[in-house]
Amino acid sequence: MRNNTGSAQERVGRNSGALAAIGGKMADIRVKIAGLEYENPVIVAAGPPSKDAEACRACVENGAAGVVAKTVSAVPADVPKPCMHDFKGKFFINTELWSELSVEHWIAEEYEKCKVKNEPLIIGMGYVESDIRKLIPMLDKYADAYEISSHYVGRDLTPMLNTLRA
Repeated sequence: MRNNTGSAQERVGRNSGALAAIGGKMADIRVKIAGLEYENPVIVAAGPPSKDAEACRACVENGAAGVVAKTVSAVPADVPKPCMHDFKGKFFINTELWSELSVEHWIAEEYEKCKVKNEPLIIGMGYVESDIRKLIPMLDKYADAYEISSHYVGRDLTPMLNTLRA
């Protein structure tokens, strides 16, 4: 059985052969991005791998240094199913929208459980200025940073700029 507990460096450290092969020392791969410190440069993007607290925790427990929790908006997404398809390993399409869980559900049930240790939690949110104005006061307690989703604003960047100013 594979031992996936501990940090990525601790897991590699348990393999004395790996340490011997690199002179007994682990490379320091910590990174600092926008003032947030990570154990390594792997951060899981918002989407199916960060669909709830259990999924966020699994990402970190298996080596990611951080997670962007699945994007929330003022209302939960109504996602038609099926919304994903694997084209025989050649490519994969995901037409999911944002989280199907309400922001109230995320607050009550998910955000406080997302962290494994004190890794930064980035919260994805969108999509327009009024949504952002509503969401930030609700989410600020849980977020170390925000990802503002921009893929529904079209070609005119004015709505995105207004959203960022919110």
